[in-house]
Amino acid sequence: METYYLITCVCRCLQCTDDLCENCITAHKKTKLTRNHVLAPFTQVKLGKYDLDIREGQSLRCHTHPQESCSEYCMDCSVILCEECTVHNKHKKLTIERACHRTQTGIDALIANLKERVPFYETYQEYLGEYRGKLKEREKFLTEDINQQADTLHQLIEMRKAKMLEQISQTTGEVIENVDKDLQEVANVALSFQDNLQFLNCLSAHCKNEELLDLSGAIASRLNQVIHVSIICTQLFQ
Repeated sequence: METYYLITCVCRCLQCTDDLCENCITAHKKTKLTRNHVLAPFTQVKLGKYDLDIREGQSLRCHTHPQESCSEYCMDCSVILCEECTVHNKHKKLTIERACHRTQTGIDALIANLKERVPFYETYQEYLGEYRGKLKEREKFLTEDINQQADTLHQLIEMRKAKMLEQISQTTGEVIENVDKDLQEVANVALSFQDNLQFLNCLSAHCKNEELLDLSGAIASRLNQVIHVSIICTQLFQ
């Protein structure tokens, strides 16, 4: 039975893109083809110190043949190709460099176009900011003006209310005063009626014929007084 050992890799060769253990590092440095390669310790790779070097040393692999590096670009299919991608032989192809140059040209044109537009949008953004500020100022002004007008109207309403209540109180007081006078008059009339009624009842019950005739003048006077009071009461209620 074969025995296998797990050996920890401690660095990466940026040219070979291989992970190396201590023994491989020693061999890498002794071999003529690899002795000048840059070896990046994993501790420093984790800190991002070799990100740019690793990025420059990477080559994009073919999607169809992952073991192969891409060398061409199919214009018809818009995909990158390796030398093994024979299905694209009849398609229009460019080298990676030429295709990249064309793409970069388009990107440069787009960047130039965007740069031309940036001042306009910056100016428009500044305009919108100022316009927004003016709107806020207008809102503040209108709010204060409306509140001030509302306070003024409220004061006018309160003044009108107080005046109307005073007029009502004054008018009602005058009417009540007149009613009180009428009440007193009616009370006096009622008392006079009661006195005359009592007098006439007494005469009718106790006077002799000659006495009744003798008092006929006083009785007529009392009756005229009752009639006069009745007329006054009638006028009060009309």
